[in-house]
This record gives sequence, structure tokens and C-alpha cells, in this order.
Amino acid sequence: MASYHPATVDLLAPEVRRDPYPYFAWLRAEAPALWSPALNAFLVSRYEDVAAIMRDPATFSSIAMRRSAPGRDPADRGGHSVITSDPPEHTRLRRILQDEFRMRPLRELEPRIRELVAALGARLEGERAFDLVRDFTIPLPVTVIAELLDIEQARQEDFKRWSDCLIKILNDREGPEWLQARAGVYEVIAFFGAELDARSANFAGRRDILAVLLAAEAEGRIDRREMVAYAILLLTGGNETTTNLLGGMTLALLEHRDQLALLE
Repeated sequence: MASYHPATVDLLAPEVRRDPYPYFAWLRAEAPALWSPALNAFLVSRYEDVAAIMRDPATFSSIAMRRSAPGRDPADRGGHSVITSDPPEHTRLRRILQDEFRMRPLRELEPRIRELVAALGARLEGERAFDLVRDFTIPLPVTVIAELLDIEQARQEDFKRWSDCLIKILNDREGPEWLQARAGVYEVIAFFGAELDARSANFAGRRDILAVLLAAEAEGRIDRREMVAYAILLLTGGNETTTNLLGGMTLALLEHRDQLALLE
């Protein structure tokens, strides 16, 4: 196992970003609660510890994430997002879409996702070489999230760009690229605000996620700022995590051919 110096090696360091898995393994084994000056937070890497923290919002408040975000007023204790709020606000926000997916089992989405996978795979058949991330792991989740939000296909490139901007804002703190990413964040905030305004008079009977949020707003369960934050969270979480999961899974299977053989 590689060794690291806790005072000098950081989660955001270029060498860690290129191959984070040895670093993650070192964290779990040697430094399960490591202070990160760059993040101004502890890195907690063991499942049991993370689970205990998530169950104790009184001690480990998610609101601190919002107060420490770049450009935020440290005195601002507003939640607005489900991941930067504590109960009971967190519970209220989580239940809005939790209830929706209980009423619409995820298996209802499977046929369309299989159709998208087949279409993307068909484009790659016969190619001598292709970029898995560019040609498959990026467009698949972008398309699924866009359809769940009922956003026109022409905006899917914007979805990916905005998702990248949001991740850049979280991972960096300054510089020209950070400023450009911040401008992209303002764009996506304005986009979802305009979409919600345009649909606010005609959402009855629709099942896309923005319609679900508008219905919750009509019932007094959520306000407009929280709705925009929710949409942005779904955009970022749905795209970034799935893209990396598919890419990491493929790499792991190629490095462990015995496991790949089990799928054949």
C-alpha cells in the first residue's frame, strides 16, 4: 500500500485525482478521520463511521456545508438544498421525491434505460476504437436525467457542462477556470428558475420531476429556491456519479478478468 504524509497530501492533489483508489485505501487503513486544510473539513473514509455521522445530525450538521461554501456568508444558516439542511427541513425535502419514487417504482424506468444503452452501444459497434467516457458513460446519465426532468434533448450538452461547472466549484476555490465555472452555475440557476416559471401554470397530470416539485409547491411543502436547488442537485448527482461509476466499473472489470468472465 502506498504511504502518504497527512500534512502534505490532499484529496484534491493532481496525483490523487489521477488514481484515487490507493489514497482511499490508505485513508481507511491509516487515517480514517483526516483533517483536510484544502477542504476545511475532515475526510471520514470508513463505512461504519460515515453511517454513524449520517445518523447524528445534532452533532454533525449538514448546514455547515452551506456555511463553508465559497462565497457564502458564514452566518447564513439557510438550508435550501436537501444535502445542506438538517431535520426537520431535510426530512421534508427528502420526502417530496421519495414519495414520488415509491408511487413510480424505478423498474418503470428500466425499458427506456435499456433502449438508451442499446442505442449507444449500436453506435460503437464496428468502431476500431472509441472513448468509453465520451461516447457512453457521459451521454447515458445525461439523457436519463434530462428525460426525468422533461428537458429538451438540445439542452443536454448544457446539462453536462453545467454539471462539470458545479463539480469544479466544489473541488476548487479560485482561478480563471473556477470563475468560469461559477458563471456556469449562475446559468443553471437561471435556467431552472425560468423552466419552473414557464411550467407553473400547467403541471397537473404530468409526472416529470419538475412537475412533482411544482405540485409540492402548490401544497406548501417546498419553496421556489428549494426547488431550484433540488433540480440542480439531481442534475449533478445523477450525471457525475453515474458517469464515474460506469467508468470505474469498466476499469475494475478489465483489471479483474475473472469477474468479467462471470458476466459473459
